[in-house]
Amino acid sequence: MARPNKVGLDYFPMDVDTDEKIELIEAKHGLVGFAIVVKLYQRIYKSGCYLEWNEEKILVFKKSVNVDIEVINEVIDDCLKYGIFDKILFVKYKILTSSGIQKRFISACDRRKYVELIKDYIIVDLSQFNVCINWNNEFINQENKPINQVFFIEINELEDYMKSDISWLEVIAMQNSFKSVEAIFPIIHEFVEVLKARGEVGKSIVDMKSHFANWYKIEKQKQGKNGVSKRNLSEKVCHADERL
Repeated sequence: MARPNKVGLDYFPMDVDTDEKIELIEAKHGLVGFAIVVKLYQRIYKSGCYLEWNEEKILVFKKSVNVDIEVINEVIDDCLKYGIFDKILFVKYKILTSSGIQKRFISACDRRKYVELIKDYIIVDLSQFNVCINWNNEFINQENKPINQVFFIEINELEDYMKSDISWLEVIAMQNSFKSVEAIFPIIHEFVEVLKARGEVGKSIVDMKSHFANWYKIEKQKQGKNGVSKRNLSEKVCHADERL
């Protein structure tokens, strides 16, 4: 089975002499502010070169840093003010990114088969990079017209891809009270086997995420109505938790 193309980075560069803008954050918010910025960088590079910033992501991030949401929002507001993150993209698309983040990410992907990007999010000149770009279509642009291509994952690669999308898994885990993202793996396996049995050949990213959420919700309801203590799905989750 072919391995899915890697999405994020395993590490990212951090200058010894920190950027003056980040020093402003530390001067205003102390080491907590500095730590929040670094943690945000980790989240961004883990998922690519931008981070969707919505209510679910905020709650997951708050849990990971153990800081009040008000403090996190104050730090992000100042990051936007000082240009650490691009304010226009944040207001328009609710994402955290910057030209510097995008340059570092794309440069680090020069040996990959391709780099998956969303066209409307990119604010750097891609001609300066020697990479193959695969435009991801899950996003609809401001004219409400889809971008030309669709990022399609073949069914034999779908399970590995779903397990590699950590940011999405963290949201699913939080919404369904899983102890860890690994506890979702057997449920993902069952979901993919159902798709195979139906004869599906693959999924787009946006299709996969919405379909899995709806399928799992329906399966939980079925198990509850059958009065079997949610035996099939819950036992898989429990066994996965016990192994961790």
